[in-house]
Amino acid sequence: MKRKIIIGMIFCIILILNSYKVQAYSGEIDPKEYITLPSTIQITNGKGTGTISVSANGYNISYQKNDISESTFTSITSKNKEIETYVKTTEKEQKDKETNLTTLKTKHEELVKSGKATEAEIKAAKDAYDKADTEYKTFLNKVKADSEKLQKEFYNLIPNYTNSWTKTTNNSNNIELDFSKSTGKVNFILWVKIENGTDTYYDFQVYSSDIKVEDDKTAQKEDWSNAKLSFEQSVPWTYYLNITNVKWEDKHSYYYFIGDENTKPEFSKELPSLSYDKNNNKFSTKNISKYLELNSEQYLYVYDEYLEDTKLVNKLVLNKVKIEKPEQKKYTDVFWSTYISKDGTKININTPWGDDTIRNIHLRVGKISNDTILKNIYNKKSNAFEDLLNYARNSKAFYDKTVKSNSNVAGYELDGALFSESEVSDGEYYFLYVVVEDENGKYVKTEGVTLARCSKVSSKNNWFLLNFYGNDDFTWKDFTTEGEEPNNKKVDDNNKKTDDDKTVAKKQLPYTGINNILIIIALIIGAGGIITYKKYKNYNF
Repeated sequence: MKRKIIIGMIFCIILILNSYKVQAYSGEIDPKEYITLPSTIQITNGKGTGTISVSANGYNISYQKNDISESTFTSITSKNKEIETYVKTTEKEQKDKETNLTTLKTKHEELVKSGKATEAEIKAAKDAYDKADTEYKTFLNKVKADSEKLQKEFYNLIPNYTNSWTKTTNNSNNIELDFSKSTGKVNFILWVKIENGTDTYYDFQVYSSDIKVEDDKTAQKEDWSNAKLSFEQSVPWTYYLNITNVKWEDKHSYYYFIGDENTKPEFSKELPSLSYDKNNNKFSTKNISKYLELNSEQYLYVYDEYLEDTKLVNKLVLNKVKIEKPEQKKYTDVFWSTYISKDGTKININTPWGDDTIRNIHLRVGKISNDTILKNIYNKKSNAFEDLLNYARNSKAFYDKTVKSNSNVAGYELDGALFSESEVSDGEYYFLYVVVEDENGKYVKTEGVTLARCSKVSSKNNWFLLNFYGNDDFTWKDFTTEGEEPNNKKVDDNNKKTDDDKTVAKKQLPYTGINNILIIIALIIGAGGIITYKKYKNYNF
């Protein structure tokens, strides 16, 4: 899947053209995932600009816009909601069927291994498993058929491209649309075609917005001395820097540079460019996590390039502004999408982390033998997690190793168990303590702790899963005393009640039917936002 963010709202877009009829699209969308369409189209003085990029060399780029009616846009919205509902329902049903299938399989295997079961008992267990397996496969076939039907219905709402293409380049701001005579609500589809003489690929995106055009001659000139910096975290370990309190100037391009105090930047068009969100009046960088993970101080520089008379000039408008790094996560919010089981291990760290960075991670896992700590967390006592952190630092751990993080993963993943199932017992509580090392001061050190309760479903204890704090399957022992009400609410690491702790994964590692769940994932990926609808692509049914 493309590593890009599809923004839910498309800004500053208006256009009314002569209407025409085209057939619904039915072909394959960008199978090699080369094309990236603009998440925003900026309009100034009646002209809209945006950027189409291609990740492969040697392709020519063309584009066209197809208007759609309000009713068509509404139909797309409705279909999108229908798909979202289908995905949620089907995903839950699949999980239930997988759990039942695994339970029946385990029961049959245990009867066979016991040597004490009768042939009738073994046959009954095998028949129950076979029946459930048949029902599961029938369910998957139905999901496949329903998915194909939903995909077809979605594409039937998308007008096909015509033969009217406008050629462009693979530079920034490489599309231009005429908005000079347009106001009000507009809905349209932007089609893109790339070709290299041998291969041709297509992609599209749907846009909608209410727009007012304003050619503002009284606007004040930019004043970057008042710029304010803030961070935005879109997904774990991915951070963007926003710049507000600065006015964007027409026909100006902005580039930025980040480096330590000893680095002196020079202007170049190879520098990354700032994007601008006109509705929210803010500039934004690309992902800058690789700078934030460094232990050294980092500084921001911004260049403005514009046409003065007939000469293209540039100037440094923001000079060596120190970036105040975001506060480090603490306790359970250090962990993201974390699970440990007999069948797999995944520990993702929620801290700024460069895509290609490989770091040393110190992992400690041990049993929590101190019920006072557990009771304090259960009862939302102050400093409960600080006590757990100190306990995890100093107490005995049956797993205590330093590992290398995986490439392109902010953390550690292992195709198998981190430790033997004999190390843990059903129903007991364990801590997971992590230190992301500073590598001799090169990086910011990250430390975190969380807890989990062990679940073993086999009578011979050959399978285990650690259900982490914040997971739907995490449960408490009864820590109430006489006169107190049981506390069954989840609590966050600040000891506040919460119904949704996102610091750890909500799903456990599937242990049956793992290939077939891709059907559900494909639908989840296919569902776009409420305003911008990205196509369904690359179904591998």
